[in-house]
Formats: sequence, structure tokens, C-alpha cells
Amino acid sequence: MNYKIIAVDLDGTLYSDEKQILPETAAALKKAAAKGAYVIPSTGRPLMGIPENVLELGCIEYAVTCNGAAVYNVKSGKLLSEEPMDWEKSAEILRGLKGFDISVDAFIDGKAYKEKAQISIIDSLALSEYMKNYLRNTRIFVDDLAEFVYTEKISVHKITLNFSVDGKGGFTDRAKTAEYLSTVSGITVVSGGMNNLEITKNGVNKGKALLKTGELLGIPRSEIIAFGDSGNDIDMINAAGTGVAMANSTSEILATADFVTRSNNDNGIAYALSELMNI
Repeated sequence: MNYKIIAVDLDGTLYSDEKQILPETAAALKKAAAKGAYVIPSTGRPLMGIPENVLELGCIEYAVTCNGAAVYNVKSGKLLSEEPMDWEKSAEILRGLKGFDISVDAFIDGKAYKEKAQISIIDSLALSEYMKNYLRNTRIFVDDLAEFVYTEKISVHKITLNFSVDGKGGFTDRAKTAEYLSTVSGITVVSGGMNNLEITKNGVNKGKALLKTGELLGIPRSEIIAFGDSGNDIDMINAAGTGVAMANSTSEILATADFVTRSNNDNGIAYALSELMNI
């Protein structure tokens, strides 16, 4: 199949566990791009959170960000499509989350915001050192996130919650947070991996945004292939003409995919492109 869009999740998919893009995978994506395919990162991260080693592939022009809440032309920074939560709903959620011992980030206009008082919680999160440093180095710190959003009347693309290990085999306040979010109307809550929770406007997902991107580029669903591994990828896997699960995927992704490839540590993307596109 001559796919025209190759959509790739980052963590657990394009990235190895060491947050590297393996040489064979990079070469396969570059070869596909040279044959006319768009390689599109499809991620829960905001625009500014797309790492340099992804951009350095040299074939990235568009990106689906914030689980589909915003689509950008990466080269120009132009916003092509968005479905944000309105500022009142966002402020309501951020205020409601203040009662929990959790890490809260809000993604706004391609950037990521966090409260200054939460810098100290980063050390205790159930994340790799790479991800902890990513949080420290990519956030814009404000005094009060809820009041910042409410006062400035800012629409929020996504809110991401990370949790600390509770020492009992679980995560501090995760269940209570999930219970609270279940009472909030008008939102979608998924996990993007690492036991986090990610909040967007109801109906927002990577699949919907990916099809919108295809529409903007004049590319039909049948010519889209998507790679993913975790909960926030399932709509993308289902929406694409061909949905590919990494071998390291959650059981839900493995069950719904059209094709299961090798793991993220074994050049799974390159293997699938070889099998399905003869690359």
C-alpha cells in the first residue's frame, strides 16, 4: 500500500524506552517521506514539547498535538485546527484538582504551563528521569494556574495529570482524581501511558484530528497508517485505514489493531513499513 500519511505516537512507539529514535526506524521514515508520504507525529504533547530529535528527522511538516485538540504546521507554527476546552470549564477543572496531591499541567497555544508550587512534586512522580527533566525544562511556571486561565479567559487544549507512587502498589490520589473527573461533564479522560490521566474537550481524540489532517491535505482514510501503543492512541488506530500496534502496546490496542508489529525497542515502525509499504 502506498500510504500518504504515516502517523506516529512518540513515547512507546517512535521512541525506544531510552527516548531514542533507533537508526533503522529513522531511515525507514525518511525513505517513506522521500516517496511522498507525510510523517506526522501524533502526540499528547503540546507543539513546543515535540523534541528536537523528532524534528531533526527532517521530514516533519505537520503534527497532531494534545491528543488531537490542536493540529499545527510545524515549520511555520501555524495552527490548522483546534478543539480546546473553553476557559470557564478549564478553570473549573483546575480548581477542582487543587484538593489532590498530584502534578497538573495545562497545554495552551502550543505551550505547557504549571504552578510554581508544584516544582517540588516533580521529584516524586512515577516517571523516568528523562520525563522529570522534560517537565522541569519545558514548563512556563505561574502562581495559580486556575486563576491564570480564568482571569485571562484562556482556552486550554489539554490538561495532563501525573502521580506519585504511594508505597502500597498504587499511585497517590489517582483513584480519587479519576472519581472526581467522572463527575465533570463535557470532557474526555484517557491515559497516555505512565499511569497518567489526560483531559480534553469531550469528543477530542487523535483519530478525529488525524482524519481532519488528511482532509486538509486531500488524503483519504485508506491512505493513512497510524502507529500507537497506549490508551490515547486507540481512536487513531481505529480511524486510520491501517492501524498498527507496537508489540509493547496495551491489550486494548493489541486487540483493535489491523497489524501488530515489533516493539518500540526493536524497530517496530521500520518493520511494519517494510511489510506493508515495501520500504
